[in-house]
Amino acid sequence: MNYSSSDDIEKSLDLTEQLMLGYYREYDLVWDRNKRRELLSSAEHYHISDGNIFVGFFAFFKNDDHIYVCDLQLTPEHQNKGVGSAVMQHIISIASSFGLMSIKLALLRFSEVI
Repeated sequence: MNYSSSDDIEKSLDLTEQLMLGYYREYDLVWDRNKRRELLSSAEHYHISDGNIFVGFFAFFKNDDHIYVCDLQLTPEHQNKGVGSAVMQHIISIASSFGLMSIKLALLRFSEVI
């Protein structure tokens, strides 16, 4: 897998919408693309690729004592194949390079509007 910093937020939003819109509808959550765009624009944002194939993306914030992973999405054909674990290992190495020993993950709460 290759990980590269990316400014192509729209590609990431398209994938998130494809993967998560049904979930949002099922649980009566509000999908706000502009709010998600704002979040990803303010985060460290990386695309994941396998050669020339877009596999997904992740985004995080670096805090004083931890990295906060605010999003991680993989295309359906790359799920359940160890790619997510490889991405998390990469994120661990990023945290380590900053001298950080902690990673926090975002979890969607049913009462949140995202």
